[in-house]
Amino acid sequence: MKDIIALGEALVDLKLRNEKLSMHAGGSVLNFSFYAEQAGAKVKFIGTIGDDFLADLINEELLSLNSKLEPIRIKQNTTLVLIKRAGREFIIYRGADRLLTEGTIEKYWEKAKIVHTSAFALSLPPAREAIFSALVRAKKEGALISIDPNYRKNLWEKWGASKDVLLKAISMADYVKPSMEDARELFGAKSPNEALGYFRKLGVRNVILSMGEKGVIALDEEENIISVPAEKTRVVELTGAGDSLFGTIMAGISQGDSLKEAIERGIKTASKVVASPRNLIKI
Repeated sequence: MKDIIALGEALVDLKLRNEKLSMHAGGSVLNFSFYAEQAGAKVKFIGTIGDDFLADLINEELLSLNSKLEPIRIKQNTTLVLIKRAGREFIIYRGADRLLTEGTIEKYWEKAKIVHTSAFALSLPPAREAIFSALVRAKKEGALISIDPNYRKNLWEKWGASKDVLLKAISMADYVKPSMEDARELFGAKSPNEALGYFRKLGVRNVILSMGEKGVIALDEEENIISVPAEKTRVVELTGAGDSLFGTIMAGISQGDSLKEAIERGIKTASKVVASPRNLIKI
């Protein structure tokens, strides 16, 4: 049995910073998986990349970091994201990531303590339906469900995507980690308490709200509020920070940490990630 199975996107981030371009492996679910693995969890990543040099870059970067994660290659173009201004502006060219199918998931499926995915992964077919079916299966098998609700209304409208499946998936979740921006985009939340409340109303057992330099505030299943401050650090790049936080947290949960202990570990990891221009770094 795996500690975590992660279903969703692997892609390449093409970043423009200080008039210089750089390319790195990325994608919320791949980032999450990498940091969960770094934190000691046994992780299987199930997600599709293309048959091109961008896919080669992803595999080479994972290999250079001694990661055991193996994205699945298919005959398509690898998804590419162009990022400007530390993740504040971006353009997404969807490709192989959205073409994850039920047959592919079935082929690589294992029972796990936790099954994870993201809003991005649940945005477009056939991956949307395939991943949702896998979440239903995981629930029946007794796994915990974790979801990154990284929803962006404008993007989804451009794609012609409905958030109905996402909201159904979130309602099954044991853990979600929204940012305030996620909560505003999904529900119009104006404060941390509102954000926590919206996710609880959907049925989420544990809500972990990341607030950047203000740290993390969480609502656990027993209605306890957990507040953990951020660590002071030099911020170079925000892309991947939330994924590293959440991946480390869920690795901790899979290993028996309390939610507070897991969040404290996650913040230590995220503080190192934001100080690097790369999405994936060895901790």
